[in-house]
Amino acid sequence: MISFNSKKSAAWATTALLFILHAAVTTTTLSFTPSVAVASHSTSTSSSALHYVRGDPTEPSIPTKPLKKAATISKPKIRDIKSLDELTYFLEEDDRPVVIKFYAPWCKTCQRLNLHWNRFALEHGDVIQNRHKIPGRIRFASIEYGSETARFITESLKVPGVPTFQIYSGLHKLWEEHGSKTPKSLKEQLDILSLLCPEDIRELAEENDDGILSDAIEESFYDGPDFLNEEW
Repeated sequence: MISFNSKKSAAWATTALLFILHAAVTTTTLSFTPSVAVASHSTSTSSSALHYVRGDPTEPSIPTKPLKKAATISKPKIRDIKSLDELTYFLEEDDRPVVIKFYAPWCKTCQRLNLHWNRFALEHGDVIQNRHKIPGRIRFASIEYGSETARFITESLKVPGVPTFQIYSGLHKLWEEHGSKTPKSLKEQLDILSLLCPEDIRELAEENDDGILSDAIEESFYDGPDFLNEEW
């Protein structure tokens, strides 16, 4: 048998329990904050996420290949001479020393030395680089032995064979070598010239000149077809 007081206590306990449960549910509901909302307002950025904001300096750019530098094309400027008049004019038009190569197309030794000849011309002579002329300290010329130049080479300049190399300062011959097998001697002479001033080169050429070119020029003047008919 349950007394009134017991019923009253049980009812109060039940009411109190319901109140506590209600308060607990209400507190849980009010304090709950969705994790999605927190993530949507978070200022931190995942390391794997692509950060992009319009106008932001960290905007990702498309990678591009670096521009290739234009290749430099260099070519030696070597004068082709076919007559005594051309040679004389070429020697007198500039104060720089001149290196001349006498060769023939059928000469195997000339062909082997040609690679060294072009290299010397690039190092010491005038060069055409990307269509611009870059002057050197020495000028280079070549004379090919053929039907048109045979008499000029053998009779006027007294060249006995090919290959032959000569160095001039003005109309004065400074150095000469016949039947060259290697470029060693020519390289040594070019290295010496690169160390001398123009005045010293001219003085050496005047001392070493054999007079062959001067005689050839004088003889060509008297051998002119209209020389005897010239009125003075």
